[in-house]
Amino acid sequence: MDIGEYLEFAFFFGFLIIWIIFHAVSIFRPDRILKTQWAQSMWRKTTVKQLRLISGICLLAGLLFLVFSLNDLANGTFKWKGKPKTYGFSDFLK
Repeated sequence: MDIGEYLEFAFFFGFLIIWIIFHAVSIFRPDRILKTQWAQSMWRKTTVKQLRLISGICLLAGLLFLVFSLNDLANGTFKWKGKPKTYGFSDFLK
């Protein structure tokens, strides 16, 4: 495995950790999140209850992805092998 694969995995893993932290904060401190200028521009009409629901779903998805990523890392199966298959119109007719 070369350094590029390690850097790619580290980038996605770091992004995933930031994703989980943001949504955990959004669940426990939604009033603070909704008062920020960034949230006002994105979630103008979102209530605290809706933000908690959205953040809960995103947090669950992030945690599941983290578990599967760590499993792939432990088993060594996250390495991409080979070229992707290209599909043509004839493949869809089968």
